[in-house]
Amino acid sequence: MRLQTVVFFFMFMISILMTSLLSGKMFHCNLEHTGLQFEQKQELVADKWDCLNYGGLWEEATLNFDNTLRGMLTLFIFQTREGWVGLMNDSVDAIGIDQVGVRGSSPYFVFFYIFLVIVICLLFTNMFVRVVI
Repeated sequence: MRLQTVVFFFMFMISILMTSLLSGKMFHCNLEHTGLQFEQKQELVADKWDCLNYGGLWEEATLNFDNTLRGMLTLFIFQTREGWVGLMNDSVDAIGIDQVGVRGSSPYFVFFYIFLVIVICLLFTNMFVRVVI
């Protein structure tokens, strides 16, 4: 029982950290129906209002850290190693609230996610399985 509490507390602390860093920043503009080329999208759309003016849809990423509970759910899904690369890419591209992400703008998140894979996915999951067995 104590091990689950430690894992939950650690994930809760990471969720608070990631919420403070990435809350509201993991949105993207969906302009698929407009027929614009990728280069045109990058030149024309810089924030939420440009996206809406060009007829795009301002969409939230499926896995995000907009609040602490959503962050806990995201970390639980992350712990299963399902979709963690997309989550890492969304975090690396995030630059600001209501702004379209710029590819590779925050590369330090790559090292943070590799650390999380090692700690959460490998260490805590193995510790949990050992306690259950």
